[in-house]
Amino acid sequence: MEWLLFGVAGALLGGGLCRLRFVWALALAAGIVLVVVPSAVSLSYYTNYWFPWFIIVGGQMPCALAWALVMQKRRVPEVATKTVVMEPLPETPGYELVQPAFGEGSYGRVWLAKNSAGQWRALKAVYLSKFGNNSDPYEREFNGVQIYKPISDQHPGLLRVDFVSEKKAGYFYYTMELGDGLELGWEKHPATYKPRDLFSARAQLPGKRLPIRECVRIGLALCQALEFIHGRGMVHRDIKPQNVIFINGKPKLADMGLITEIREDDPERTIVGTHGFMPPPPERPGTPQADIYALGMVLYVLSTGRSATVFPEVSTTLVSREEPEPFMPLNAVILRACQPDLKSRYITATELGCALQKVMDLFDGKSE
Repeated sequence: MEWLLFGVAGALLGGGLCRLRFVWALALAAGIVLVVVPSAVSLSYYTNYWFPWFIIVGGQMPCALAWALVMQKRRVPEVATKTVVMEPLPETPGYELVQPAFGEGSYGRVWLAKNSAGQWRALKAVYLSKFGNNSDPYEREFNGVQIYKPISDQHPGLLRVDFVSEKKAGYFYYTMELGDGLELGWEKHPATYKPRDLFSARAQLPGKRLPIRECVRIGLALCQALEFIHGRGMVHRDIKPQNVIFINGKPKLADMGLITEIREDDPERTIVGTHGFMPPPPERPGTPQADIYALGMVLYVLSTGRSATVFPEVSTTLVSREEPEPFMPLNAVILRACQPDLKSRYITATELGCALQKVMDLFDGKSE
């Protein structure tokens, strides 16, 4: 019974006093001493039982107080003021911003904006404060947009950039053509606008998967856009469903801030992109072949409704559908596009596009 009492006392003292400030722990310890000692003495005086109270008072109590003092020095102050940095609303002469911003990412915020001619545009502001003391991502975004703007209107599969501001006090902004709204009639209530991209489009469908023919159609359009920017010596580096915007029902590559020149076998190349859509190591992203891998993964996500993290798993219901033929050839194309071995992957976006066209040909003469 005594050993049980010593165990309970040690657990309560050691686990309890360390949760208090040391001053309060010291006061509580003194109070316990004033209770334990007279109680033990009274017990031995009025009965024939003697309890070894000094083990608690002279042994366990000092150890518990020492532990409480150590924990107080380790403990983070209970009252801490967290400073939240609110980026200022960008000064955008000639553009009226609609509040609140409809998009926010790692680099900045995106607003619906109306220019002086009454046309709707998307305006993205990128803030230096998003990166702390590291200005490299900020400069990378600015340089990427500058590189991309001159070619943005030269292919129907690319999102057009209309204007890029100069770098101001801690930010810069650029305006783009506006994507289709997720809901019709948003013009009457502009604050409700949300863009229709591949991520939001698939979220509204059963199983979060697009029809096979629609997947192939989108893949062909994006292959042509990739073929164009690769032919201009550039890579996208961040192809994913969120970065494919619909404009007048046509898919276009968006979020061009990570676009850069192709630099093969460059050990200093910055590793950027989105987990799940980058090729596995040791392959480094930032190459045309890495863009092909990312596009193949987009097709996997769209056609299966699954996450890129479970690739290459497919649902058995897809294989057992009434018309499995179009899915199986598409799945074969996806598997080759996402091959970890570069030698087995499609070499160019043109080659991937030709493979997708063969899948599209399977629909000829078939009723949907």
